[in-house]
Amino acid sequence: MTGELLPRQVGIGGAPLASVGYIYLENSQVSVNGDIFTINGRAYELDDLGVAAVGDVAVTVPDGSNPAVTGAALVADINGDGSRTVDALLLSTDIVGLISLTDLAPTLAETSAKGVVSAAAMVGNSDGDGELVFHQYTVTAADVVALLPGTQDGSIPIIGVRSTTMPQVFSISVYQTSGDKAVQVSDLTNLTFVWKQFNTNFWALIMDDGANADVAAGDVINLIIQLL
Repeated sequence: MTGELLPRQVGIGGAPLASVGYIYLENSQVSVNGDIFTINGRAYELDDLGVAAVGDVAVTVPDGSNPAVTGAALVADINGDGSRTVDALLLSTDIVGLISLTDLAPTLAETSAKGVVSAAAMVGNSDGDGELVFHQYTVTAADVVALLPGTQDGSIPIIGVRSTTMPQVFSISVYQTSGDKAVQVSDLTNLTFVWKQFNTNFWALIMDDGANADVAAGDVINLIIQLL
């Protein structure tokens, strides 16, 4: 897998946002003992016997498992780690969503070349019901790979919010670069946006473009969200 950190900036100071990221497990690949996913410096090591190197967290998964099995094991063992800095949620058969439990920007990496890891750093660490959040998300090359139709059913988190109730999306618009101009995309039929609750206090907005390659690297998604 290839690792990259993709920081984002958000327009409202003090907004109750949470950093999000994901691990995409390439559909055609299988797990290998010793593969390691490092999240904020903490290493999660795959092993069929549940044995990891000193200091690593063991992720118990049979050697040669498909992405669905590997993803489920990652979610279970990340969330079972008492020293974790993220919570994990299986967003699809090959995408593990991550949401930060701290105000630190996340860093992700892995030891093999079977897919993509991606992290988005959100600015803001306050709570507040009724607060409006303005957010701009720029689609990356890593996102396009994870969403690519025909090989997986990828869904990716594009914003995390600290809230005990599901937020409400007021507005979504997508702009694509055309020459030196940004052109608004009027047809969002194939794009879906769904809130997923990671735990009692954190939600993430998940984007999926179904069986269509509707977004490209560099596209900008503008959101207006209210905390209820």
